[in-house]
Amino acid sequence: MTYPYKLEVLRERIEKRDAMRLKLKEALEKESKLDADGYEIEENIPLKINRSDIARNIIRKMNSGDSVLVLTEAMARTLRDLSPKENKHAAIQAEEGGWRVWII
Repeated sequence: MTYPYKLEVLRERIEKRDAMRLKLKEALEKESKLDADGYEIEENIPLKINRSDIARNIIRKMNSGDSVLVLTEAMARTLRDLSPKENKHAAIQAEEGGWRVWII
């Protein structure tokens, strides 16, 4: 038993999808900026920030005797391990609700 109505609906959806893909492809080709070597130059692509970048910024703002509560042991260890690179020393300890990091 066949269902011509459903098949027709599916065909229409596929045609609409293909038409949309073609429009998107044409738009991308018009807006792309290719250099002489064939590489596309893109603008406004955000730089990913990783845990060590965040940790360095925190350490730079802290002074001796300051502490910060972080949620994960990984972040606490990162702060401790990166503190000598900022000419500081850190200690960590587990607390209720996270990990406390002191600059000593």
